[in-house]
Amino acid sequence: MAETPLYTHPSLVNIASQLESSSKFNLDDIAHEIIHNAHQDRTGRAEWEEMHAKWLRMYSQLDKTTGRQSWDGAQESIPVLAEACTQYHTRSYEALFSHRKLVKGVPTGRIDKQSRERGERIGLHMTWQMTVKDKKYLRHKDRLLLDLPLHGSTFTKTYRDPHLNRNRTVNVRAVDMLLPFGIGPRDIEDLDRKTEVIWTTANQTKLMAKNGWFIDEGTPFRNSLDEMSLPDLEAMAAEGYQPPSDNDDSQYPVLLLECHNVMDLDGDGIAEPYIVTVDVASKKVLRVVPRWEMDDAGNPVGADWYDLKEPVEYYTHYSFFENPNGVLGLGLGHLLGEPNKAVNKILRQIIDAGTLATVGNMSGFINQATGGPEGEIELELGKFKKVAASMDDLRKAIYTFNFQGPNAALFQALQLILQRADRLGTITEGTTGQLDKILQPTALLALLEESGKMFSTVQKRVVAAWSSELDKLYRLNRMHAEPEEYFAVLDAAGDMQGMQIAREDYRDDMQVIPVADPAQKSDRERLQRAEIEWQFAAGNPLVQSSPIHFYNASKRFLEAIRADNIDEILPNPAAMDEAQMMAVIASLMSMGRDETGLNEQGRGAQGGPPGLAGGPSNANGATGIGAGLPFGQMENGGNMGGGAPGAGAGNSAGLPAEPT
Repeated sequence: MAETPLYTHPSLVNIASQLESSSKFNLDDIAHEIIHNAHQDRTGRAEWEEMHAKWLRMYSQLDKTTGRQSWDGAQESIPVLAEACTQYHTRSYEALFSHRKLVKGVPTGRIDKQSRERGERIGLHMTWQMTVKDKKYLRHKDRLLLDLPLHGSTFTKTYRDPHLNRNRTVNVRAVDMLLPFGIGPRDIEDLDRKTEVIWTTANQTKLMAKNGWFIDEGTPFRNSLDEMSLPDLEAMAAEGYQPPSDNDDSQYPVLLLECHNVMDLDGDGIAEPYIVTVDVASKKVLRVVPRWEMDDAGNPVGADWYDLKEPVEYYTHYSFFENPNGVLGLGLGHLLGEPNKAVNKILRQIIDAGTLATVGNMSGFINQATGGPEGEIELELGKFKKVAASMDDLRKAIYTFNFQGPNAALFQALQLILQRADRLGTITEGTTGQLDKILQPTALLALLEESGKMFSTVQKRVVAAWSSELDKLYRLNRMHAEPEEYFAVLDAAGDMQGMQIAREDYRDDMQVIPVADPAQKSDRERLQRAEIEWQFAAGNPLVQSSPIHFYNASKRFLEAIRADNIDEILPNPAAMDEAQMMAVIASLMSMGRDETGLNEQGRGAQGGPPGLAGGPSNANGATGIGAGLPFGQMENGGNMGGGAPGAGAGNSAGLPAEPT
């Protein structure tokens, strides 16, 4: 029997025992209904499982061709789908988690110094929770970003784990999410029923039962292969795993169904949202908890005049491409599955044709009238054998095949499909860093810009889903965080800095969003944007007259190039006295002036148009864009953007000088 629950918040209390003791409800009937509905949901998606199992087999390079040839035909493949998924995963992970700080708080109400400081504390605290307190968070996101492009959809579940006494966010694969049949586009939040398939250990269920999370422990499921999905079986084959073959029940996992549905348990004729966990092997309910917002006393929060209990959504749906006709997203498997299949088929035909042309032409028939030995004759290299027949008779008695080798049309078809598939998966030479020819920097940047549009669009969807997930974590902190909690973060100098946050900080007037920029596609683009921003600040008189704004621009530039220990090389004006501040202002106002006091950029009226930064003038009289910056030089040796022809004297390509 379960012990007294250790955690008593009403949203975490297991009410299954109360329902079991009541004569109004039969938990066994509820368990049978949930198992039946899960079976129906899975049966209705049988073709979906076959399709995704095929893509997983193709991704793992295990798709084989079954033919009638008497020899082992070619089974080689070209990893078009695998390369596209891996490219997205690598670029996406770097773009999302390139910052030390993952979250920032944005006030939704009055913005003042206190609200900004509170938003800063919340961002640092949630980053600490996700990277330090939860050691698996980033690892789960790594897996998610590799699973997402292949299957098109994946989910995360955000909940309070009373066993660990902390918030958790775990991945839920699309294959483990059973959804009811529906027509047309739907959102996961709008479904009345969604069932998660959970494979766990018997010992884990014992711990849950001991702490009151379950009313009983789970039963090992011996027929686990019968309930495993086709993608799971393909994953086991790719990894070389086999289920246990002995009779020890402890070697088998426990199969649970966690159903988020609506049930009328109070008899008012309106179904309310609940979470029911069922053990499939024993067909028993282990847990029932309400799924609506409530306060510490158990009263519904936000209920309107007719006492509607708004369901709380635990799952976040990450989609690669939005599906206009259903709930699950579309992925690269939908786009590249069939082209990759065609590429592999043509490649194997080419290899088989080459095998026939090489080995098959050394096979044939021999006329037994020559008096040779019975049966098959094999050629032995380096040996001569005596025969009774003449060479002319022997030549006439032996027939060898004449296979011509691969058809040229196969090579053309292979190249055409590969080109289209690479473009569709944005795995061109420019994005992979492997160019077959030399391109001008501007042409290469234009190609990268066009090829990155699909990546940026997908990233915006991922960041939007991540924002929704962060909202769920924010809600859990508001409900379950300690009244006061201390944590430590690394400051800009790399030193540990102790901080404090209160549960009161997680009020409803704050929005949390990821720091990641979905439009950023590469390090080169990040550096270019930082350079242009610095050029604007360095040449703008308004910025130069304000040490604080110039300091912020300088700090953002150093952060963009990922400089270490910024505070050691960039002094903060806020810590200066009045004399030091006036000296800084005078220094800023004199930036870009020559010995005559004329602004360097102003000399463009005499020697050419001004550049974007106060660097040295080039031969054409214009200040080069990016001159004097750490990475302002391009591959061709000139300044970024080149120099415009001068408009005054001393410029061979300029206009005639004005008469004096």
